[in-house]
Amino acid sequence: MLRVDHLVEVAADTGLRSSREIQRLDLDARKPHLAKLDERQRTLIELRFGAQMTQSEIGKDMGLSQMHISRLLARVLATLREGVFAEA
Repeated sequence: MLRVDHLVEVAADTGLRSSREIQRLDLDARKPHLAKLDERQRTLIELRFGAQMTQSEIGKDMGLSQMHISRLLARVLATLREGVFAEA
């Protein structure tokens, strides 16, 4: 089971452009939204930003195409952005 606190740290520490909005937000604002993600969504975030795996590597590991991983990650990050910015 992935720890929400670890995912929050990963989202805060990553320098990847696709999560700039998430990085700027404070820790308390992100935590409840990360907790709402399902296991697969948390796994995607963990592998991409924690383990810094490429989309192709994640796809191979999960038995999905790189394109599908890209779409899933885009959806998860959009969900996180919407949830956090809706509260602002």
